[in-house]
Amino acid sequence: MTTSGVITLAGLALPETGPLRRHVRPAGRRTALYQERYDRRTLLYDAVRLPEGGALLTTPRLLNLWPMLRDGLRRDGAPLPRSTMRRRVYLRCEQITLTGPVEGVGLEIDGCVHRLPLRDSGASGFAGKRVLMAVNKDNALDWIADWARFHAVRHQAEAVLLFDNGSQSYTPQDAVARLSAVAGIAHAVVVSAPFPYGPADRGGRFDVPPRFFQSAMLNLARREFLT
Repeated sequence: MTTSGVITLAGLALPETGPLRRHVRPAGRRTALYQERYDRRTLLYDAVRLPEGGALLTTPRLLNLWPMLRDGLRRDGAPLPRSTMRRRVYLRCEQITLTGPVEGVGLEIDGCVHRLPLRDSGASGFAGKRVLMAVNKDNALDWIADWARFHAVRHQAEAVLLFDNGSQSYTPQDAVARLSAVAGIAHAVVVSAPFPYGPADRGGRFDVPPRFFQSAMLNLARREFLT
């Protein structure tokens, strides 16, 4: 019997009035595509309770926004001690592990405290299974089902973790239903993550890459779902 479900990443976006993430390219090299798609407002993709305790925050590259997040974290209104935060900075994204109690944790921005949208971990359903993972947006459902079926037959895949980046032609529930019908797939989860994907054009050699989303989702899978 296939178990399945949809997990929605609530995330947190900054207001258009700022503060905003700084640009990673100088003004003279900001193409029209870059200007249209660079994500200046997403502060947080996900906040998840870890089975061993604490929580994992997954973010785009914070850059100039790190002090605001670090200093704005609160537990029941009191500043969160820096000793309870462990920050990992990757090329395109970041992850912050919070230790200790996480209930009542929020983030203060411009005097307003936003409660972190903590969810429970989805790791247990994937434990011990051969898992297919991908980031998807509007690929045909027939194609997705054929992809899962091929790997179930040829490579004994048993589970699918699909990050859906805001598909418009079907819902995450539609995708889960199709994956659940594939023989051999015992566990299927679609993670609804409708955040900006970022510009795909080529930047300078020493630029911070401006496309944060895909790397963040792969690191979230590594640190939580498929740990």
